[in-house]
Amino acid sequence: MQRTNLIRARNKSEVMEIMRKNKSVYRAELARQTGLSMPTIMKITDEFVRSGLVTDVGKGVSSGGKPPMILELIPDARLFVGMDISGAMFKCIIMDLRGGIVYRRVRKKSELDTKEDIIGSIIEFIEETITESGIDRKKLSGIGIGVPGLVETQEGRVITSIDYSWKDMDLRTPLQEHFGMKIYVENSSKVMAIGEKWFGNGDDSDNFALVTVGRGIGAALIINGEIYKGHYNMSGEVGHMVIDPNGPLCKCGKRGCLETLASGNAIANQARQVVSSGQPSIMLDLVGGEKAKIDSDIVFEAASRGDLLARKIVDSAIDSLAIGLENLICLFDCELIVLTGYVVKDNEYLVERVKSQINETRSLYYGKMPVEVKLSTMGEEASVVGAATLPLRQLVNSGDLAAN
Repeated sequence: MQRTNLIRARNKSEVMEIMRKNKSVYRAELARQTGLSMPTIMKITDEFVRSGLVTDVGKGVSSGGKPPMILELIPDARLFVGMDISGAMFKCIIMDLRGGIVYRRVRKKSELDTKEDIIGSIIEFIEETITESGIDRKKLSGIGIGVPGLVETQEGRVITSIDYSWKDMDLRTPLQEHFGMKIYVENSSKVMAIGEKWFGNGDDSDNFALVTVGRGIGAALIINGEIYKGHYNMSGEVGHMVIDPNGPLCKCGKRGCLETLASGNAIANQARQVVSSGQPSIMLDLVGGEKAKIDSDIVFEAASRGDLLARKIVDSAIDSLAIGLENLICLFDCELIVLTGYVVKDNEYLVERVKSQINETRSLYYGKMPVEVKLSTMGEEASVVGAATLPLRQLVNSGDLAAN
């Protein structure tokens, strides 16, 4: 019986995936693509129609005999909440079955003193988003939360989050008690990779790494089409891969971590040190003489204008990033690297230099087996879309689509 139920769930999941990715489809086409019999397809699609997920939209062209009925998914038949609490903003969306954003809300974080205040603010922000959207709450099928830090996903517990000074924090229970629906908690980098896999540049790739280059550097791995977690759900800490053992001291206790050499903070710190030493550079002019205002954007801007010191800092950071990514590729045989984060945003110079270095050195040993390097198509939406994808993915993969 258990095996039969698993097969049924898998069959429904396959049919739903095809319908999510196509505007309309015939039952015969569903049978062809899945390899399932027509009676099985009829049973599944009839169940979807009864559940309000799918509708008949008319007759197609007959090739002989009775004209086939055209089926379409009703995207807003099920809705999903996604919230990202990393960075300087609270972001929340309501998303439909096809990944369409029904409603979006963003606000700056406020100063929060206690763990309870933070959780209360998260609950309040989600509540306000749902209320303002005007959606039918009965359509909501779950809430996903992206959290900066290490997360125990099965229990919805945050092991540690430096951003919020959390240690062993149960985030799921208070939200589940308030909203009365399933809550999914995951690391922010991992939800970004999940969002990229379902709706972004990773859609056609089963083995890729999403690497975030911002204040720090983090990564998430998709292997065989699924997020790779590792034994303690701590995979992807590429920012703490040692590139130069004699390099700067990292907050993790090691020296020369990638994060100390190529992150936005590292680039800015190096530039401030150079300016402080009195070496001539237009970087100081670009910030009106206020050294503290030099950030990675200023350094890249100065480099693009021909500033030799800025170019040296930029190229050194990019070279370190390329080394880190080459190591990652050697370990996991990634076919694609998707870059995101404010340092790489609209930064074609960085992307092209990284791509060139990775593939030039790679070709010496592996021959013509290039690795693609692309910018995320989702940008700042990746984490919040990925968070909303957590309950969507569970619903689709489990095949539990009949009832809400």
